[in-house]
Amino acid sequence: EGNKRTISSVESILIQAGYDVQDLWRKCRDLIRKTLVVLQPYMLVDYMSTFPREKSGAQCFHIFGFDILLDSDVNPHLLEVDHSPSLTCDSPVDEYIKEWVITESLLLTAFDWVKERKIASLATPEEVQALRIEYENNNTSGFVRLFPSVEGVDVMRRIGFFNDERLVHTFVRGCGVRSRGEISQMRFSKLLRSLAPLLMPFVHLSSAEIDLLYIQVMRHSENPTMKISDFCGCLEILSRN
Repeated sequence: EGNKRTISSVESILIQAGYDVQDLWRKCRDLIRKTLVVLQPYMLVDYMSTFPREKSGAQCFHIFGFDILLDSDVNPHLLEVDHSPSLTCDSPVDEYIKEWVITESLLLTAFDWVKERKIASLATPEEVQALRIEYENNNTSGFVRLFPSVEGVDVMRRIGFFNDERLVHTFVRGCGVRSRGEISQMRFSKLLRSLAPLLMPFVHLSSAEIDLLYIQVMRHSENPTMKISDFCGCLEILSRN
């Protein structure tokens, strides 16, 4: 029968059993970092398709729930990522944990409000980023920073092949204003032709070959129209050829 416990309670049990809790947390952080690197392009497409591009600062935030299973050797395995974790409180443990999750999440979002009123004189993005990190470190005792960090940079370097913001901007521009992050075959063809002067592999593709590329990728896709993952699949095919 399942039950709910705080992280500190689970840590105490593992320590008493002789397990290295710090190593477990290191593995969990690495697992979550890699998952977020994969999710980031999809989240960025949704974000850019929803909010006006001329607006500065963060316009929203998202709380994910990571379900992690520990095996007999206390190695973590990702079961699923819940994009809408329950915030219902049906026990004292629920209330204690979720109250702090919500409180500190809202504290994180307050940085842009503070910046607009107290540090409007900051000119460069680097200055703003440095102050944001300082603000977050001082106001989020319950969170652990995964990005930006030295470990985060290393993960991005190793597996973040499609996490280039310019790539996402290009895809969203090709989608059109009302696309909600999807691109039709006609717009895909137009987008690749517009990129031909910049990207040499595209120069040699005829209109028929571009259409065949779209069909080839979408034949194996679960999406009715092309999303960012399918677009990246096209780029993979072109890079191999």
